[in-house]
Amino acid sequence: MMRIFFSLLFVAFIGPAWAAGTSGEEGAQLATDDPAHARAIDAIGAEDFERAAKLLRGVVERNPDNIDALSNLGYANARLGRYDRAKQRYARALALQPGHLGANEYLGELYLRQGDLKAAVRQLAVLRDVCGTGCKEAGDLAAAIAGYRKSGSFQGHSQGKSEQ
Repeated sequence: MMRIFFSLLFVAFIGPAWAAGTSGEEGAQLATDDPAHARAIDAIGAEDFERAAKLLRGVVERNPDNIDALSNLGYANARLGRYDRAKQRYARALALQPGHLGANEYLGELYLRQGDLKAAVRQLAVLRDVCGTGCKEAGDLAAAIAGYRKSGSFQGHSQGKSEQ
């Protein structure tokens, strides 16, 4: 969980181009541009996913093209077991920006949460097409897939605990 928290903080301070998945496309917005988004990131860091989802829904209502808020809302929904909602948010984020690193990684993790290893592997291939093998998101998803293959369940990022 700390990895996600620090990753989100990193994205918040690097700038719109990085927050948008390095392409600088329209629709990207820093978490600091909307105080509710920043509070949602804090809630994710505290693993208060219900509060994060509520705050992020408001951010997305105000700015439906906020790719990072959509991706973060997908993540919060996934952690709450709301997989259909999570997929909808990831799909919207990726429709706006197919190369968004976070949405691609989290979608792959969602597939693992659902027990769909083949879809997760396909998502890793998509992510590697975007950023190669050297980006953190591809490495994290590859590690999650390896962990899934070893244990048969999705393991959380840094806690090493099964989430499902």
